[in-house]
Amino acid sequence: MDVGDLVVDVRECRSNAGVVAVTLLLVAQHDAAVEPYATHIVPAQEGLVTARFAEVPPGRYAVSVMHDEDGDGELDVGPGGLPLEGVGFTHDPAVDAGSPDPSDVAFSHGRGESLVRVTLNYLS
Repeated sequence: MDVGDLVVDVRECRSNAGVVAVTLLLVAQHDAAVEPYATHIVPAQEGLVTARFAEVPPGRYAVSVMHDEDGDGELDVGPGGLPLEGVGFTHDPAVDAGSPDPSDVAFSHGRGESLVRVTLNYLS
């Protein structure tokens, strides 16, 4: 099976504080089941942050991103469960109504290199 790198450009990181967790999720073909494939933790950098997943086999994936500004390894949430730190997903869905349906954020990765862009959203 041919494999290729998958590059994730995370846009609009608001500060250099903490880290950015970029999680690649394997999305099942016929339902909305997801399985974590790999996570990269990269230093936060205001503006653009990039993560590279090496030798990813072809398949249906989604990307979830969290800017963990305080570096505690958890997404801080406020009243009503709204995130206090930056979050984002492939295809940039609204995040104020909770996590999106996996089929709405899924994409196909084939052979060779793929580039995916995710915009961080901050609700506070």
